[in-house]
Amino acid sequence: MQSLFNANDWESQLISLYLDLNHYFYDQGWASYIERFSPNKYPKFDDVEVLSSYLFVRIYFPQLHQMKQIQSMIKLFLSAWFPKLPKYNTYLARVKRLLPVMIKFLDKLSNQVLEENKEYIIDSCPIEITSKLRCNQSKIANEIATHSYCASKQKFYYGIKLHILAICQTQKLPIPCYIGISEGSMFDIKALEALELKNITINADLAYQSDELSKKLKANGCHLKTPRKHTKGKFFFDGKDTASTDVSKKRQPIECLFAWLNEKTNIQDAHFVRSVQGLFLHVWGSLLTSMLLLFKKYEIPTP
Repeated sequence: MQSLFNANDWESQLISLYLDLNHYFYDQGWASYIERFSPNKYPKFDDVEVLSSYLFVRIYFPQLHQMKQIQSMIKLFLSAWFPKLPKYNTYLARVKRLLPVMIKFLDKLSNQVLEENKEYIIDSCPIEITSKLRCNQSKIANEIATHSYCASKQKFYYGIKLHILAICQTQKLPIPCYIGISEGSMFDIKALEALELKNITINADLAYQSDELSKKLKANGCHLKTPRKHTKGKFFFDGKDTASTDVSKKRQPIECLFAWLNEKTNIQDAHFVRSVQGLFLHVWGSLLTSMLLLFKKYEIPTP
C-alpha cells in the first residue's frame, strides 16, 4: 500500500498508519490472531485504533516509552482523533493483547530472505530489568529473565538478551534478518546454533568463538569469522592480526545498530517492567517501532 507518511503533516501520517494497519488486520487476516469469542467482540475502541495510537506515539515521540506516558500523550493531544480512548488499565491490557499482531508485523519487516554468498553480522545486547545492587534480589519475569554478566559493559544485571543476525550494507545500518530474545544467561554460541543457516559468511565477536560451532556451520557451507583471541603478554606478527582487524571493522555496524535501537526506543532499559507480559510488550513494541523507522516505512516529520 502507498503510504502518506512521508508528508510533514502529522495528521496525514496518523491517517496513513491507521489505514495501513486496517489493511493488515482485515484484508490480510491479522485479526484472526486476536479474535474474541465474547459479547464484546466489537469494542467501541477497536484494535486498529489501539495499535495505531500506540505506534504513532512511539514513532512521533521516541522519548516516550512507558505505557503511562503513551496513554497520557494520547489523552492530552490526540483526544479528538481517539475520543473513545479507555482508561489506563484497560488501554494497557488492550495493547498487551495485541502482542501476537506486533510480532507478526515485525516478522513481516525483518524476515528477509538470506542470500547465499553474502556477509552477515551477529551479536547480542542485554535488556536490563535490574542491575547492580538489586541484581540478585529481583524475581520479575523470572519465566525468562535470569541473572547474568555482560562482558562488554563489565557489569552484572538481571534481565534477558536480544539477538540479531543482520546483513551488511555499505555505509548504512545493517538490515536485521533474524531477531530473537533469550534468557540473560544463555551463551551467544547456543543462540547461533539454533539458527538454520546455509552458504553464508558470519562475522562475530569472541563470544561466538568455538571450534565445534565452526565445524557445524562449515558442514552447511557457512564460514564463521571471529577476531583472534590474544594471550596476555604475547604478540603475533604472522599477519593474522590483520584478519582480526578486518572482522572487527565488519562487526562495527551492528554495534551502531544496537546503539541506534537504544537511542530511538531505550530498549535496553526495562527497569519499569513488572511482569513477563510487560517485558514482552517493551521489547517487541520497541523493536517494531525501530524497524518501522529503519525501513523508512514511517518517518518522524520535521517541524
